[in-house]
Amino acid sequence: MTRFLLCATLLTAAVSIHAAECRYTELAALDIGLDERFSATPYLDAQINGKSVHMLIDTGAYKTLLTRAEVDRQQITLTRTNEVLHGVGGQAAMFSARPKEVIIGPARVNQALFPVVEGFDFPGYGGIIGADYLLQADLEIALADKKLKFFRGTGCDDKALAYWDTNALEVPLDIPSGDSRATVPVSINGSMLTALIDTGAAVSVINQNTAERLGFNPASANAVKSGKLRGVNGKSRQAWTASFDSFAIGGEQIANPSITVLEQQSGDLASRGHQMILGRDFLRAHHVLLSPHQQRFYFTYLGGPVFAARP
Repeated sequence: MTRFLLCATLLTAAVSIHAAECRYTELAALDIGLDERFSATPYLDAQINGKSVHMLIDTGAYKTLLTRAEVDRQQITLTRTNEVLHGVGGQAAMFSARPKEVIIGPARVNQALFPVVEGFDFPGYGGIIGADYLLQADLEIALADKKLKFFRGTGCDDKALAYWDTNALEVPLDIPSGDSRATVPVSINGSMLTALIDTGAAVSVINQNTAERLGFNPASANAVKSGKLRGVNGKSRQAWTASFDSFAIGGEQIANPSITVLEQQSGDLASRGHQMILGRDFLRAHHVLLSPHQQRFYFTYLGGPVFAARP
């Protein structure tokens, strides 16, 4: 299993949080790119066997992956596995490969076995950086500033960690057993849902079954077909823009939001423990910090629309 020892390789700087006994240490601050060709996809510059590639920053992926296209381009030996990857487009075949060296940010691994996904072939992209890498420490996401920061706290268990805003809101953060991805509680039309924090999703979505339980009807005048969303295997499914009465996360409330509803297929969102995805539209409108150690999600609204409501 690939293990990036991120925290062992980084220069550190202390950030003061409210009290002397709390030492919140910045492990790394990484500049990220936003690829406007693909709905402002966030990426890091990385290297696979000395070749420069982009890697998608994807908190919605539970593992860091290489792409079949990049492995084939570099003629790295590939082995088929029995695993499959679940995504918006359904399932994608999984393989494994052992490149000589992979460098992501300040972390470097040699001769490590990586999962390889078929069907994700954006030009110039060599892989996906998943939650196993991104959430091994506290993660600050500032898409508006094109920054990722990693932190580790000592003596900060009961301290608010949103150093950029003393009025930042917070809700519980959960990383389910057997997973590496983070979810938060939200409310739509007064009903509690579990939402996945997903930098890999262009827009926030609710799955169709959940939306129908909340009053959505794909045949109604309030449901507007808005194209299709494509997943990692190149397949797509229908999406609608639908109006709801309310959305809330912690103390932040939005009246009459328009949110994308995604066609339901077997084995997707609801069966994996979350009914909604908070994508890059939500994250662009907020400055956020995910703290696995504290099990808290901190967020500050920056302005602008929270939901893009279009694929």
